[in-house]
Amino acid sequence: MINKKTIIIIVISIISIFTYLHLQKYLNTSKKENIQQDDFYKTEQINENAKNDKNIYIIRFYSNIEEQQKILKQIENINIKSYNIKTKRESKIPLGSIVNGINPPENTRFYMLHQVNISKIPTLEGVYSSLSISKNAYIHTGYKLDTYPIVTTHYYDRLFLHVLSGAVQLTIWHPNQEKYMYLSNKLQTGLKNNSTAFRNCGFNLDTFDEKKYSKLKKSNSTNIILRAGNLIYIPNFWFFKIHYLENSIGLFYTSTTLISGGYSIIN
Repeated sequence: MINKKTIIIIVISIISIFTYLHLQKYLNTSKKENIQQDDFYKTEQINENAKNDKNIYIIRFYSNIEEQQKILKQIENINIKSYNIKTKRESKIPLGSIVNGINPPENTRFYMLHQVNISKIPTLEGVYSSLSISKNAYIHTGYKLDTYPIVTTHYYDRLFLHVLSGAVQLTIWHPNQEKYMYLSNKLQTGLKNNSTAFRNCGFNLDTFDEKKYSKLKKSNSTNIILRAGNLIYIPNFWFFKIHYLENSIGLFYTSTTLISGGYSIIN
């Protein structure tokens, strides 16, 4: 007869094996620098890519104008934290001022991520994992010609970027380019009030020293233009930089599972 101690050992062993296998799968990255595209969101293909292929995945028609306007209406009264890139002085600017095309104060830059209550956002299809223990949305916004730090994330089971208005250029680097990226544990100003899931490169793009950070020139990157209605899946460990081609507003959708959350605690 199996005693209580043996049963406990068996249960712990099963949980350990299960966790190990899932963690190994979670840590996998795409083998090639592939970019997949589709016209519309297809849950089965997105799930397959998130679990196995882990490629950049673009949905060209994720939302229509009516859906975008509905979301913007829900969040336009939110005050977004900003800072002056020269004085570092902080202030708050209503998101509606960007929606209405009001010019910003000189040298104003927004924090890259501003968490918003997802209950205020009309739900669109499928961006959150069915295994999620935490679901979040973060506003990203910027004025024309703004550029934000190169960042990467290791925390989330899924990370999507949804453009609601304007247009941005997303520059991406495959995880195999990490040796050129000068990763730093010190968050740059634009990320300091937000999730520790994001790590940034150790240089400031506003005062970039090409000689000091010469390895970056050796890296291979790809530029992607995203416009209102586009959605892009960015796998963990990929690097990305946002450059605003127009005054733009969008949302990052993130979800965390027990495995991805556990990995973040030990790293």
